[in-house]
Formats: sequence, structure tokens, C-alpha cells
Amino acid sequence: MAEYGIRVMVRLSCCAPDGRIRLHDFKKAEKQTPYVHYATLVRLRKHGFIDSKAGRGGGFGLARPPHNILIAELIDCLQDDEPFDDERRGRSGSFGNALLWTLEQVIIRQINTALKDMTLADLVESIGYSRRTNDAWMYYI
Repeated sequence: MAEYGIRVMVRLSCCAPDGRIRLHDFKKAEKQTPYVHYATLVRLRKHGFIDSKAGRGGGFGLARPPHNILIAELIDCLQDDEPFDDERRGRSGSFGNALLWTLEQVIIRQINTALKDMTLADLVESIGYSRRTNDAWMYYI
């Protein structure tokens, strides 16, 4: 869900000439199941990243400017909720589980440190998209 959510945010920040994209346009551009579309958009709206407007000229849009949206916040919002139970933390006596859980925590901290200051505007700029020239979508996450 995180990868698709970031793609949604990039699309909203640089490809919506009027600032809004309809759900139909997302479905056409991204080959995802209806559940993924709905769940991702609901989560982004719940956390205040996007808003929606019904009716003519409606659709989804950014709730705040791209330079005020941190990528680390987006990833945190979009991560699938996966509770760490005792077995996963290694408290059940498995050294391997404890080791993997610890390594995962180190990796998460490193990613958060690397992305703590990167904004959505920075990400869009780094992929080289120019709204003026309507460059094609060529980005990888």
C-alpha cells in the first residue's frame, strides 16, 4: 500500500492541472484492485494528506502543498499495520526471530533518518517531472 500511496501523491502533486483527479483516472492509470484504490485513498484522507470533493469538478486533491508533506510521514501513514507479537520479537525463545526483529528496527530507523527532511515536492523534483512540458511519467520508487 505504501508504494501505491506514494504514486498517488506524486500524481496528485504534478499531474492534476486543476489540482484534482477523479477516482476513475486513478484506476485507469494504475492497475490496482478496487480495494487497494479505496483503502489507500481513505487512509490518505484520514491522515490529512488528501481531500475529496464530490460533483462536477470534483475528485481527489492534495490537502496541503507538496512542500509541506514529508515522505517519512507518508510512509508512516501508509505502512500496513502489522503488530509485533511476542513470537516476532523473539520473546518466545527464538533467537532467529529476535535477530530479524532487531535488524528490521535498525533498517526502519535508518530509512526514517534518511527521509525525515524529504518532502513530496523534493521527490517530484528528483524524478525530473516538469508540469510546464507535461513530461511523461517516468519514475521508480
